[in-house]
Amino acid sequence: SVEVLEKKLELQNRKIKALQILAKKAGVYGMVGGQVVDVALTGKTPTKEQLKFIYELKTSALLQAALMVGACLAGADDETLLKVEMAGLKLGMAFQIQDDILDITSTTKKLGKPVHSDEKNKKVTFVTLEGIEDCMQMVEDFSHETSTILDKAGCNNPFLFELIERMINREN
Repeated sequence: SVEVLEKKLELQNRKIKALQILAKKAGVYGMVGGQVVDVALTGKTPTKEQLKFIYELKTSALLQAALMVGACLAGADDETLLKVEMAGLKLGMAFQIQDDILDITSTTKKLGKPVHSDEKNKKVTFVTLEGIEDCMQMVEDFSHETSTILDKAGCNNPFLFELIERMINREN
C-alpha cells in the first residue's frame, strides 16, 4: 500500500540523514579535524580559543554524533536536531573539562589510566589555563546548559539524563 511505501521511504531518509550526520561529525569538520589541530599544536601552547576549538571538534563532535544520530533515527525534526547538536556541544565540553580535572585529582587505580599525563606531556588543558575551581564551575555550567537544552528539545528520557549526569560527574 501507499502508506507502507511512505513509511519505508521515511525510514530510509532517516537512515541516510543519520549517516550524513555521522560522516560530518567524524570528518575534517569534526573529530578528524580536531585531531589534526591537536597534533599540529603539540609542543606549543594553545590559546583558550584553540583549546576550545579542539575540544569542540573532538569530544563534542563525538557526543553530538551519538545524540543526533539517535534523535534522527527516532524521527526528530530539523529544529530538534539543532537543539540536540547544541546539547552535544555543551556535553562534550563538560566531559572533556571533567577529564582534565580527573587527570589532576584522581588516581591511576581509580581512573584506570595514568594520571598527571597531561602535565608529564606538557599538554595544556583548561585546568592549566583557568585553574581547577573555575573548571569545576565550567563543568557545572555546561552540564546545566546541556540539560536545559535537551529539556527544551522535548527529550524527557530519564535514562538519557542519568547517563549524562554520570558522564559529567564521573570519578573515573
